[in-house]
This record gives sequence, C-alpha cells and structure tokens, in this order.
Amino acid sequence: MSALQPDPSKTEEFSAAFFWKAAKSYSMMVLLSAGFCGLIHGNLTEIFRLPSAPYRMVTLQLLGVCIGILGVFHILFQERFPSYTQHRVFLRKLVGESRRLDIVSLAILAGLGEELLFRGVLQPYLGLSITSLVVCILHVSPYGLLTAWSGYAFCLAFLQGILFAYSHSIFPSWLLGILIHLPLYFYVNHDSPSS
Repeated sequence: MSALQPDPSKTEEFSAAFFWKAAKSYSMMVLLSAGFCGLIHGNLTEIFRLPSAPYRMVTLQLLGVCIGILGVFHILFQERFPSYTQHRVFLRKLVGESRRLDIVSLAILAGLGEELLFRGVLQPYLGLSITSLVVCILHVSPYGLLTAWSGYAFCLAFLQGILFAYSHSIFPSWLLGILIHLPLYFYVNHDSPSS
C-alpha cells in the first residue's frame, strides 16, 4: 500500500489521532503566540482592535477582494499544478471522514494560531516578504519538497500580510486566516478529486 493510500481499517483511528495532535499543536501555537504578542505589543487586545472608522469599510472590502483572489488562485492552482491536487488528495486521506465540528475547530485554531504567529510575532520584525517566505517553506509537501501547495501558501500569506499592514490591526488578518482555513478544510475533506 502506498504512502498516499492508508490502510482502510486504520483510517478512522489514524484520523482521530491526527486531529488530536493537530489540535494540541495549534492550541499551543495560539497560546505561545498570544503570549509573545502580548509581550511585543504591550497589550494583546490592541492587536485585535477593529480598524479605525475611516479604514473599516475599506478593510472589509479589501478582505472580500483577498478572499476572491485566493478563490481564483485555488482554481488556477487546481487546474495548472497536479501537485496541488495531489496534496489535497493526501490531506483528504489524512483527515479521513472527520466530523464537521472537528474540521471547523481545527480550521479556527489553525487560522488564529498561524495569524498570531506570522502577523503578530514575525511580520513586525521580518517584514511582509520574508514572513510570507517562511509560511511558504513551512507548507511543504508530504515529501518535504516545495510544491504548488507551498506557492499557494505564499500567495495567501502575502495577501494576509497586506491586510495586516494596511489596517494596522491583526483583526482582518486572522479573520481572513480563519475564513480561508474553513473552506480549505472542507475542500480537503469533501471536495477533493478521487485518486
């Protein structure tokens, strides 16, 4: 049996173990990143503030544009890069037929944890491009290679970084992170092409 085709008799057990480990990892990421953000910014609530009144409508519009652009990227990457589709198939087999509540919980933890770490901790010091590159490198394929999935992660990180920089608040950035992770987990679990 290949690495991309787990043993069907162990899929449910493996899926539950995967979610437990992923939830613990993302929970730790949220807690540690929130702690660092509190130290770095002095006040954790400050980075979750809404943009000031003149920026609110534009920030929401920018949020909508970013989600639309990422949807287009998803379609283009899906059609142009077989490795992108293969990675989604791999993730689908990894998570198995999971409960929707598990998927939503993991998506929220992933979106919040990654945004706190990348936007709240790294981007103020490393800048937009280097932070986006770090995100790209951390989103490798199961084989440890940079693939189209990594490129999609770079595009996502870059757009979220622009939102963060423009609004001077992590709020729209982590909101976009959660909004993107939710459909991403549903794409992976319910919408991936069969192999």
